Amino acid sequence: MPKEGFTVMAQYNHEILVNYLRDVYSLELLCCKIQGKVNYLNSEIHRGRQTISEFNHSSMPTLEVESVHDSRDLGASFSFIFLLLFGVALLLIPVIGIFLGTGVIGFTVFLMCGANKEDKDFEKSQNQKAQKNFEIRLSHYENLMKQARYYQSHLDSFTRSRDDSIIHLKTVKNNLAAAYGVNIIPNKYRDIYVAYYLYDYFSSSRETDLDKILQTMLLDQIVERLDRIIDQQEEIILNQRMAMALQEKQSEQLQQNHRAQLQAIARVEQNQQLQNDYLAMIDTNTRITNFFVTADYINKYL
Repeated sequence: MPKEGFTVMAQYNHEILVNYLRDVYSLELLCCKIQGKVNYLNSEIHRGRQTISEFNHSSMPTLEVESVHDSRDLGASFSFIFLLLFGVALLLIPVIGIFLGTGVIGFTVFLMCGANKEDKDFEKSQNQKAQKNFEIRLSHYENLMKQARYYQSHLDSFTRSRDDSIIHLKTVKNNLAAAYGVNIIPNKYRDIYVAYYLYDYFSSSRETDLDKILQTMLLDQIVERLDRIIDQQEEIILNQRMAMALQEKQSEQLQQNHRAQLQAIARVEQNQQLQNDYLAMIDTNTRITNFFVTADYINKYL
């Protein structure tokens, strides 16, 4: 009793099956690449709009130099004035007052000179900090301005490219849906991981029992490394599929003869369902070959 979702007849002609699985995997890869481009452009458009808005709401920073003559210095000045006046008052007192007054005045002058030097050092330190802060804010502003100008000049082209990619993605997804419509791969197995696994397995072996492999494959155990493998194979497989399509298209007679041979193999089959599957896979291969030849935009993603 076959597992639900699988046909009774599980043996397929190897060449027809591999050609079909190559088409499915190639379309899955192309969908993945275009979707990645759409995601990247959406991210750039969003970042660009944010950057432009941030720049429009910002202003060029100015250098803020702080003065040391603040309330802290005002209190010290009052202290110095008091000492100075006290010293002058002592001078008015005969003999001892002269000596004390002179000492107080000298000490006050000494303190004022020291405070003046401290003020200058403090002012220099504050100005250096202000200069450094200004340079950081200026650098940020200039970088923001540079990015804003970049996005202002590229945002329209990013949007057009994104919109074009969405249209291309829809076309590829329609082709992929039609390929899956042959209906030999059950719905729950229709994703890029299974497409890679099946194509890799059947193209490197003489196995012909698709249903057996679907039921026995341990896909969950290898999904973790499939992303890396698929990423490495992406360019290779798509370029190979494009080259094969161009090669077949350059020799229309050869393509027609090959298709006729495969159709003859299909019609020999006694099982009507299997014969229909074969003819559908052959038709899919012809349609996808023409798609890879005529869809010039595919080169943008290779």
